[in-house]
Amino acid sequence: MNVGIISMQRVCNKGSFLQAYGLKKMIESLGHHVEFVDYEVGKPLFRNSADRKLYYILKVRNSFINLFIRCRCLRMFLPDSYRQIVIERDEYKKFIAKYLGVTDKMKYRTSVDALIIGSDEVFNCTQINPEVGYSPEIFGVNNKARKLLSYAASFGNTTYQKLVDFGKVDELKGFLTAFDSISVRDRNSSAVVEKLLGSKPDVNLDPVLMYDYMPTIKDEQIRKDYIIVYAYRSRITLEEAQEIKTFAKRVGKKLISVSGQMDFCDEHLSLNPFECLNLYRHADYVITDTFHGTIFSVINRKKFVTLIRESKGSSYGNQEKLQDLLDRLGLQARSFSNGKDNLYKRLSADIDYEKVFDVINAERKHTMEYLSTNLGL
Repeated sequence: MNVGIISMQRVCNKGSFLQAYGLKKMIESLGHHVEFVDYEVGKPLFRNSADRKLYYILKVRNSFINLFIRCRCLRMFLPDSYRQIVIERDEYKKFIAKYLGVTDKMKYRTSVDALIIGSDEVFNCTQINPEVGYSPEIFGVNNKARKLLSYAASFGNTTYQKLVDFGKVDELKGFLTAFDSISVRDRNSSAVVEKLLGSKPDVNLDPVLMYDYMPTIKDEQIRKDYIIVYAYRSRITLEEAQEIKTFAKRVGKKLISVSGQMDFCDEHLSLNPFECLNLYRHADYVITDTFHGTIFSVINRKKFVTLIRESKGSSYGNQEKLQDLLDRLGLQARSFSNGKDNLYKRLSADIDYEKVFDVINAERKHTMEYLSTNLGL
């Protein structure tokens, strides 16, 4: 069977790549051929003029980044931080071409036997992101597949109330009714689907947890005595940075940032997704505010904390998806709130990973059953 995947495969993000690659490998293990399908990116849904302004700022920023990717001779005029962003995006394009078969040539509405939408935040349709937008095709509209399903799709911080506020309830209900099977990855997404359709969807964990990555990653220790900080640069507050530095000094470890470059860290490493997983393997601790940064910690059995952030206005919170992930894995104690919790106490506490992996292994079986059943095996 020829299986298409619509995902976040073009988004320059380690987690986005690894979830797409993991899903691809799991489907291939069932004997199917996999190719990635693109969707037409629409304009986001705007709440107010501030949202619209932010959208155009991000759109102009991305246009300049793409210009500098194409014209290498211009990169010398960029500040170091932006030059690093351009270089990383350029390398990412080569990486996804090699491992996902995704090139500059867009593949829209590809004819396939089955089309799977997911994983990642494919259903997060109210975010201000010019690379995603509000796009009916990511909900299966105009697809050319005999069978349409999703796998561990997430609405992110799009809640049912937001769909009501934007007047999109009836439209999304129509989109989702056309699916042969729906799988989501978190409690909020399940609640949204249930309110739209009146029935509960299947719930599956993210492919980065479900695909057994670590045996496939080359084991190479390039550093020792370090703490990974995997977070978005704009979201780490001065108070959080100070507390992280204090913890690092207390335990005598070096701070290494591997996602956004953090000025308070001792070093920033630009790594591809596989190299990043290897770096996690030998870390002493991890501090993250991202969904996949948390998963990387878990599959490497690290001591970690996850910074939980609420959504406020147009700010991009992580609470809906991350608290659910920690709850499902029995890792509620790893959530951290600056000013309320003690970082040293949280990071020093042991984790019973045998219990965690009992859950993961059961979910891996559930995932393969879902995929094999819905792909016709």
